[in-house]
Amino acid sequence: MKMNTNNYYTFTEESIIDEFERCFLWEIESQLNWKFNDRIKDMEIAFNEDNHLIHEIVHELIDQSQYVIYTGQAQQVVEQFNYFTPFCVSDTTGERFRNWSHCAYDNIYKALYDNLDFEEIVARFLARERSKQIYTNNKPF
Repeated sequence: MKMNTNNYYTFTEESIIDEFERCFLWEIESQLNWKFNDRIKDMEIAFNEDNHLIHEIVHELIDQSQYVIYTGQAQQVVEQFNYFTPFCVSDTTGERFRNWSHCAYDNIYKALYDNLDFEEIVARFLARERSKQIYTNNKPF
C-alpha cells in the first residue's frame, strides 16, 4: 500500500490478494499451534474431511479486513476490483448490496477464489510442516 496525495492508501487487487494469502498462511499456522496443539495429523484430517474449515478461515479474514470495515477503503476496493458494483446483487446472499462494505466483501471473496487455490496452499503448508517435524524428530542431539 502506498499513500497518495489525498492521504488515502492505494492498493491493487494483486497486493490485496498477496496480503490475504499471507494472512491465510498465518491463520492456518496459528490453528496448528493452538487448535491442533502441533498435531499435524489431526490438522490434515480436519482439512481433508471438510473444506468448511478453509471457507471459515477465508470468511473470517475478509470480514475482519480493513478493506471491508472502513467505508473509504471498501469503496476503493469496489472501484479497483470491479467484479461487482453497489448496484449488483450479491453472489453470497442473493440480495442487492446495502453498502460499500458488503460490495467490497463480495469483490474480495471473488478475487481470492478466482486467484488462489486454498486447498493447494494448505497442502503445501502441511507438507512443509511434516518435513520440519521429520527433520526435528530425526535430528541427532
